[in-house]
Amino acid sequence: MKKTIDAPGKGNKSIELFLSRYEFIVNSCLSSIPVANLSSQAQERLKRLLDYTVLGGKMTRGLTVAESLKASIAPRLPTEEEIFHCHILGWCLEILQAAFLVADDIMDNAKTRRNKPCWNQVENMGKQAYNDAFILESFVYLLLKQHCRQCKWYIDVFELFHHVSNFYAHSLS
Repeated sequence: MKKTIDAPGKGNKSIELFLSRYEFIVNSCLSSIPVANLSSQAQERLKRLLDYTVLGGKMTRGLTVAESLKASIAPRLPTEEEIFHCHILGWCLEILQAAFLVADDIMDNAKTRRNKPCWNQVENMGKQAYNDAFILESFVYLLLKQHCRQCKWYIDVFELFHHVSNFYAHSLS
C-alpha cells in the first residue's frame, strides 16, 4: 500500500515539505545540465542564480499545485509519489516565473525586485542576465524530463509549460 501525506489544513506541513525539496531541486538542475564537467565555479554561479531569482517570493504558484491535487482527489489523500510530482511541478512554476521576471526586469531596466537589486543589476551582471533567463527556463524542461518523463501526463504538462512560455514571450512584444 502506498504511503499518504497529511490532509491540507494541518499547520504548515505542506509549506515546509515544499520548501524542504528546494535543495533537491537545485541539485537536480545542476546535475541535469547537458555539459560535461561543469566547473565548480559555474555550478556555484548557477546555484546563486537559482537562489537569488527563485527564492524570496510568496511561492503561491508552486504551493498551489499540491493543494489543487488534494482538493481534486478528496476525500482520498495523495500518495508520496503524487506529492513529489506536485512539488516538482510547483518548483518548475517558480523557476519559470523567475525566468519571466529576469527577462521583464531587463526589458524594463528595473532596478529592484522583491526589495533587492534585480538580477541584471547584481555585480555587473548586465547582459549576462539575458542568458540566465534562458537557463532558468531550460531548468524547467530538464526537471520535467528528469523527474516526470515516466508519468502518463508528461507530454501534456510539458506542452502546457511550453505554451505558457510562448504566450509570455509573445505578450512582451
